[in-house]
Amino acid sequence: MKDPRPWIALLAVVCFLAGMAAGVLATRRPAVSDDGSPFGDYAARLVEEFDLSGERAAHLRVILREYAAEIERIERAQQAQYYAALEPELRPKGIEFNSYVREKVIPRQQRARFDALAAGLPVSPRFPAR
Repeated sequence: MKDPRPWIALLAVVCFLAGMAAGVLATRRPAVSDDGSPFGDYAARLVEEFDLSGERAAHLRVILREYAAEIERIERAQQAQYYAALEPELRPKGIEFNSYVREKVIPRQQRARFDALAAGLPVSPRFPAR
């Protein structure tokens, strides 16, 4: 076969199918449990696997709810530490880029209003222009 066109067509079809399969796999989401908790599927599996009574299933849900709350608390604490560690580096950049916006974007007569807004002061929409 000296004609490359069939091979090119075959390659195009294979690439299309591979892309379609990758798209399907990338958009697939895990099943959401009925109760909406992050461990709902896990709890359902334990209840089914070990034939737990209603009382034991209720205890399991309480334990897993507390565990999810602890995970959230730890994540929030870690995020706070992360942002606190970034602040010394981000603060000067924020000031630098704020001055760029002030000098290059805001009209000269509106800069006093911009400064008040940036400082967090209450500003009337009809702030007098200078």
